[in-house]
Amino acid sequence: MLACAAHSTSSLGVTFGSIIPRWRDGYQTRNQLETTGRMQFCALLVDVDETTGRARTAKHIREAWQSV
Repeated sequence: MLACAAHSTSSLGVTFGSIIPRWRDGYQTRNQLETTGRMQFCALLVDVDETTGRARTAKHIREAWQSV
């Protein structure tokens, strides 16, 4: 399974205010995790045939919730 859980208005759970200066200007900034608001979990669950190594099925999982 490949998965990511993060705040829906952040970059992989890191606030935009702490990450954009790093991308845009090359500044060394400390990651500040987003801990409030709407969160989401996204994943791809793959059933693989162990004989051939090929995928038999793939299921996209996407769940969202409001954190407190």
